[in-house]
Amino acid sequence: MAITSEPEAHSAEDFENVGFAPIKFPRTRRGFLLAGVELFRAVANTSPDRPALRLAALGSMAREQLAEISPAVTPGCNPSLRDGMVWGQPASAEAPIPLLAATGPCLCVFNAMNGMTTLEEIAGQVAIQNGWSDDRAFAFTRGVFLHLVGLRVCIPATRG
Repeated sequence: MAITSEPEAHSAEDFENVGFAPIKFPRTRRGFLLAGVELFRAVANTSPDRPALRLAALGSMAREQLAEISPAVTPGCNPSLRDGMVWGQPASAEAPIPLLAATGPCLCVFNAMNGMTTLEEIAGQVAIQNGWSDDRAFAFTRGVFLHLVGLRVCIPATRG
């Protein structure tokens, strides 16, 4: 499954089978301006202990690198539940869009994206809640994270 910025419903298997490739973002004028703001923020918050993260590169990062990222839902996303889906509003959208299915595993990942819990810790919660192996839970968590980054409703951070 390729990660794109297009909202669509995905199954658990889709999230578990996300390949290792850069995330593709649409090339709109507003998107270009938002990318510039994101780059500025990333560079401004960079230090030797806290490197800047390029959003497009997240899709090709190894598990060890992703495991320490603490994802956060973007301010202004205003998530809500409707029609069996989690909805939210990316900064570049004029109205809320469907983000992902409101299933137990998806909600476990989404609700833990608080900017303080690492992807490894979130995957641990998913494994316990669903009786999954650590590898399966991390693959699923990674897939949901990359999907939400592609939709621009989730930002990566490193604790520090």
